[in-house]
Amino acid sequence: MVVPPHVMEAHAVLYIAPSINEAGLDTLHQNPSADVRHFVGDRCGISTVHEIVAAASRRGFGTSYTFVLAFQSMTHEAQNALLKLTEEPPAHTRIILIVPSEHLILPTLRSRLLR
Repeated sequence: MVVPPHVMEAHAVLYIAPSINEAGLDTLHQNPSADVRHFVGDRCGISTVHEIVAAASRRGFGTSYTFVLAFQSMTHEAQNALLKLTEEPPAHTRIILIVPSEHLILPTLRSRLLR
């Protein structure tokens, strides 16, 4: 799959898909690696987002890091915490959020994600 340049440059992207395997991610982001960390599950809570925020803040200057989040649902608290991360992302941090329906995402968070 060829990803358009504007998507590659975005720091927060939303994919609507039932699972990470069906999202059509590029090869670089399909599997976890040193620079790509996956968080996959039924429900994303605030503790998961806190873990992501902590990991993003530990990255060294000039090192990119991508968080791929694939959940069937997210608590409002988790979405609000993720909203803050999308508004003020650490340098070289990218978030890919995969959910089965965009209606599961609060409008404030959805407005900050490139679809």
